[in-house]
Amino acid sequence: MSCPPAGIGSGRLPQRRERRSAVPRLLCALMLVLCLGLPGCGAGSPDKGSLSPVRADRSGAFHLEVSGRWVDIEALSAAISETMQRGSIMRPADDVDAQTLVVKVEVREMFRAGTVKDDSLGWLDRAFDDSLAKHAVDSGLVVGSALGMAAGIEAGKSYALGNGTRIIWAMRLAVGMAPGRTPDKLEELVVSTGKEEAFSRKEAIPEIGRRLAERIGKAIVPAAGGADGK
Repeated sequence: MSCPPAGIGSGRLPQRRERRSAVPRLLCALMLVLCLGLPGCGAGSPDKGSLSPVRADRSGAFHLEVSGRWVDIEALSAAISETMQRGSIMRPADDVDAQTLVVKVEVREMFRAGTVKDDSLGWLDRAFDDSLAKHAVDSGLVVGSALGMAAGIEAGKSYALGNGTRIIWAMRLAVGMAPGRTPDKLEELVVSTGKEEAFSRKEAIPEIGRRLAERIGKAIVPAAGGADGK
């Protein structure tokens, strides 16, 4: 009577296959936990809203009216005005006539929209690759990967809270435009600092002003019969 080959009937092969099939599920779960532990990982942009198009002569003038509380209105106004001038040949005007585009901006609030850790996703990829390289050994793969990824979670949290974490600042604004008069209708926007570095509220205000001006500029279309009209 011959003995069966080693491993057959002992249950070792099914157990090994079961351990291997559990690897993808375990790694996915650990990656999800790690991602949740990193500020800004998978965070979406807080920017919202859009401006209705308005016709204006791009070689004409614009008059900017900015109001609000709890922000440096002068810094915000300067950033909007400078960016609008760079993006076109429009010039600022103190007085308003029929051809002047009046841009009204009301700051409703300024708030922290989240935090971002630079290179957090790159670090996640490196931690994941290192964990697999060190612990992917046959039957020890599941345990090794679990230990490696668990260590990565703790290291990731420490890294994310360390130097370089920056705040995403945002403003909720009401904005409107009309030629020759103060606009009656204001549309709500949320404009943030985006990917630019702003480590303080003071630094964030000019950056938000620049990004707001870009959105205003995109909403201005050439006036019929104007210098750049068709």
